[in-house]
Amino acid sequence: MAAQDKAPATKYALSLNYHYGFLMKHGDEMGHLANQRPLKLELDFKIQTDGSKGWQVNNNYPVVGYSLNYIHFDPNKPVGDALGLILYYGKAFFRTPKSELRWRIGVGPGIVFRKFDIVKNNKDNITGSTFNYCLNGAVNFSSIISKRLIFNAGIGLFHLSNGAMKIPNLGMNIPAVYAGLGFTSKKQVTFDAPEPERKKRSNSLNLSIGGGFKAIKPIGGSRYFAGVFSAYYDLGINSRTCLNLGYDFIYDYSAKAEIKRGTYDKKLVNGNYMRHGVALGFHYFISQVSFVGQCGYYVYDPLKRYKPLYQRYTIKYNFTDAISAGIALKAHFGQAELVEWTVGYTLK
Repeated sequence: MAAQDKAPATKYALSLNYHYGFLMKHGDEMGHLANQRPLKLELDFKIQTDGSKGWQVNNNYPVVGYSLNYIHFDPNKPVGDALGLILYYGKAFFRTPKSELRWRIGVGPGIVFRKFDIVKNNKDNITGSTFNYCLNGAVNFSSIISKRLIFNAGIGLFHLSNGAMKIPNLGMNIPAVYAGLGFTSKKQVTFDAPEPERKKRSNSLNLSIGGGFKAIKPIGGSRYFAGVFSAYYDLGINSRTCLNLGYDFIYDYSAKAEIKRGTYDKKLVNGNYMRHGVALGFHYFISQVSFVGQCGYYVYDPLKRYKPLYQRYTIKYNFTDAISAGIALKAHFGQAELVEWTVGYTLK
């Protein structure tokens, strides 16, 4: 850590933040919903790690925390209120005795209180399910304004969708600026734990197989399995981070169903429900948990049901150096396609 980053910090902080943003239009199908400025309140509990475990020092004393988000929409419009609980991880860019600038990223469950209903609420095509997944990223500035009181301000992006488990599933994306106040604990973290030995991560080949279930039109229809095989090569950069280049093979039964029902020319049925993609990304390690972020491009996708670029965000738990399990969200920009459950094997 840089000298200014070793300034003591409070161990705990509890804050209430007000967010001002808008519902982003990430597709033509939700143009009638995007003219809204939802009110968002966030109750944030931040924990500053103290170096009591080796991974905390190796990752330069990150923060972890819980963020409870309530989003209120105009009750006279189709989109219902939402509640999301985020478990997040973050690190400081800059720290002084009285202020801090940091980033954070998190995931968690979410619910909506008024979803799509074909009779009562058929204009809300954001989500067809009560239970959903949430993603949240933010850059936060905090400053001590009295002995136990802090001021927060920042910019963030909140995403909620059901991962295509039910349709409709356009999802919501809310970019926002925010500000708030919080209270800190008396306990301080001094960042003076012994430095661990830092070794560059070994290069490795990662193989994984998995899949999930997704719904397609018509609304209320069946769910179909989509399987994924991935192979990507990790190139070690430092003790925490690897760059990776990979290949994805997607076998999608929902595409096969659409071909058979006549959505596409039946002459396409022979193998054309398969997709091949190449992806570039990074792999970030936090103790036994790691995060993979990738951007990919379909090199073979004859049906072209989705945009050619895709993104995948994966959280893995590494049981050993070789065996892992994970959950991934695959999306095409603002719209989720599939939640994948995976098992993996690593060759070094």
